Amino acid sequence: MTCCKCQGVETWFNQKFVERELKKYRKKGPGKPTRILLEAIQATAGVKGSSLLDIGSGDGAIQSELFKSGLSHATGVEGSSAYLAAAKKEAERSGYLDEINFIQGDFVEMEKEIPAADIVTLDKVICCYPDMQTLVGLSSERAGKIYGVIYPVDTWWTKLGARILTFHF
Repeated sequence: MTCCKCQGVETWFNQKFVERELKKYRKKGPGKPTRILLEAIQATAGVKGSSLLDIGSGDGAIQSELFKSGLSHATGVEGSSAYLAAAKKEAERSGYLDEINFIQGDFVEMEKEIPAADIVTLDKVICCYPDMQTLVGLSSERAGKIYGVIYPVDTWWTKLGARILTFHF
């Protein structure tokens, strides 16, 4: 990736970090905030036959979990090549590789190329993005039925982390 933001993502979310996250997901499933988001999506509109746009898709946990509930197709947008490789590996392991379109890059810069979906998710993405308003505005326009966002709890360490990540990207 050549964009500054994506280069920062490459540095922060490196292979070692991503492998640790994928191992944790495989052992324990999605973390609590992600589980809550998944439960809300399933309770609100159902998933069967729906499409997903997962922005900042990480290791593909949201995609994998929603495919278990009947998701028909997903697009995962991720800035980190290590996370994208992990998501592909997880999709192949789970048997959903052919139903997912993987895109590496910055959603805001590529938004015209990315299709709308029934469900749009951003799991701990907007807190780190330098232009949150644009990201939320453009991504919410892509949601047909559900727009699901996870924002970390407002604590001193999440504020510090967001500052570091925003500066870093």
